[in-house]
Amino acid sequence: ALTYIDSLHIEFPNDPQFYFVEGWIHDMQGDSLNARAAYVNSLEIYDSLTEEAPDFSNMINRAMIVQILYGKEAYGKALDEMQSIFTSPQDTLEIEQLWRGYVFKKEDMSFGTNADLRDGSPIH
Repeated sequence: ALTYIDSLHIEFPNDPQFYFVEGWIHDMQGDSLNARAAYVNSLEIYDSLTEEAPDFSNMINRAMIVQILYGKEAYGKALDEMQSIFTSPQDTLEIEQLWRGYVFKKEDMSFGTNADLRDGSPIH
C-alpha cells in the first residue's frame, strides 16, 4: 500500500489526501513517527491551499488533521477560524451540528483490512 502511495506522491505531489492516507496507513501499522510526518505534510498542503482560496471542504479536512495532530481544543479553534470565513447560516449550522461535536478516530476509517496493510497487498 505504501509503495502505491509513493507513486501517487510522485504523480500528485500537492494532493493532501494522499499524505493523509499515508499517515493513516502508518498509524494502523503502529508507526507513529512516520504517521505524524505524513499528517504534517498533509496539513502544510491544506494550509497553502486554504490560504490561496478558502474552501469549506479543504478546511474541514484540514481541521480533521489538526485534531489528529494537536487534539480537540486545536480542532475547535480550526472550526472557529472556519466560522469567521464561512458566515452563512447554512455553513454555521453545518459546522455546529455536524462537525463541532465530532471526534475523529483513525481506527474507525477503513480503506481495506489491517491484513492488507500487514502483507503489503493493495488496498481495495
